[in-house]
Amino acid sequence: MFGYNAFDDAHLKTMGDAFDFVCTKLHGVNYPLPVREAIADCIIQTMSVKPDYDSAGLADAVVKTLGIKL
Repeated sequence: MFGYNAFDDAHLKTMGDAFDFVCTKLHGVNYPLPVREAIADCIIQTMSVKPDYDSAGLADAVVKTLGIKL
């Protein structure tokens, strides 16, 4: 649908954990849907380019890509 590679179960787990890490870094998960979608889209795009991230590394890359200053 979006042209992304298919991800196996291990990659999906990493991506889900990274999403949780990003939300934790931002001090919560009760963000509006567009914010959560932007985080998820960035995770998918980042993992499509470099699928060998671990969860924490992926979360750090996403925060940096989105320009979030912590």
